[in-house]
Amino acid sequence: MAKKIDKSLQIESRAAWTNKGRDHDANFQPKCRIVGKGFQEKYDEKLRRDSPTRSPFMQNLPCSIAACKRFSCYTGDATGAFLQGVKIERGLYLKMPRNLQGMSIPGIEEGSLLKLNKSIYGTNDAAKAWYRRIVQSLRDIGFEQLQFETAAFKLMNQGKLVRLLCLRVDDMLMAFDMENNKELCDH
Repeated sequence: MAKKIDKSLQIESRAAWTNKGRDHDANFQPKCRIVGKGFQEKYDEKLRRDSPTRSPFMQNLPCSIAACKRFSCYTGDATGAFLQGVKIERGLYLKMPRNLQGMSIPGIEEGSLLKLNKSIYGTNDAAKAWYRRIVQSLRDIGFEQLQFETAAFKLMNQGKLVRLLCLRVDDMLMAFDMENNKELCDH
């Protein structure tokens, strides 16, 4: 007998479709993102929803440092960032969308109920879960968080700045010393 899941722990979802092709007529490249309807989630005042992002000052600082120190700049976007967040500790279930337009996920039927292990795009703490994951990953490889800007990180080598990285949700801007970061220059 299937376990009955409390309705207050369930949220609906929808499939958000976009065309990633450059030429909208000849080169149609559909992309689908399943989005949770986080507004349906039971409110929990203890759930952290904040996710620090860089200030306008920090948007300019890496570029200024790059210009002064002859560093290179890199911008990037974390693919599927909200699917890479830390594990969620609460019980949350997602109803699979019904607007998959004939597409399917192997082994999962439209309308199925799935237990989430991590936040997904649309859940209340998705940005915070991603932020917690990226901060831990950056610390693990030696980055230090700036005291005055919680969405900015520096990497030092023998007392010299070799990388400065700032975040705006899943977008990154980094200034780096090419001499001390040859592996970045090969890409």
